[in-house]
Amino acid sequence: MRRKAFQAGTVLPAGTAAVFLAVSMAACSSGSSSAAGTAPSVASLVTQDARTAAGSSPAGTSKQLRERIDMTEAERDALQQPYLDCMKENGVDVMKSRGTVNDKTDAANEACEDLLPLPAWELDPANPEARTFAGHVRDCLKDRGIRYVEVNEDGVGLSLGGAKNDARSIELGLQYMNECEREAAAQK
Repeated sequence: MRRKAFQAGTVLPAGTAAVFLAVSMAACSSGSSSAAGTAPSVASLVTQDARTAAGSSPAGTSKQLRERIDMTEAERDALQQPYLDCMKENGVDVMKSRGTVNDKTDAANEACEDLLPLPAWELDPANPEARTFAGHVRDCLKDRGIRYVEVNEDGVGLSLGGAKNDARSIELGLQYMNECEREAAAQK
């Protein structure tokens, strides 16, 4: 399962715990937040921020590597390793900094962001079919008994747990997310 870490109210990208930390730093440093300027009120699973959307395409015109829905954890870890190595070379050990955001992490992330893998095309905001994909994933999760799961306003990410962060919906959503993403991808 690639979503290892979870805390209610935390924004989680698609990817492993290492990318969770790296992307959370990037998201914080990019100034992205909800419309009210506060943290989301429900647990959310989202892809990388909008900076990756510009110019990205399934044909891979970007030099950044792209995740795939069907990647194993080992493949995903190997894909993310150059970014993690670059961050460390720039003075930030992502595994030790655990979400710390400051000038040092901002500078390191800026130097390394081109090594951060793009999200799977199905999860990329640049994909015009990503909203449909997110809807299929939501439907799959609801079919598995997750009561509180909705597509985020961005049309790509999913929110689990509803307004009260229902623990059961979050737990089951994380348990079945990868399976539902693969099923939705197979529907194409």
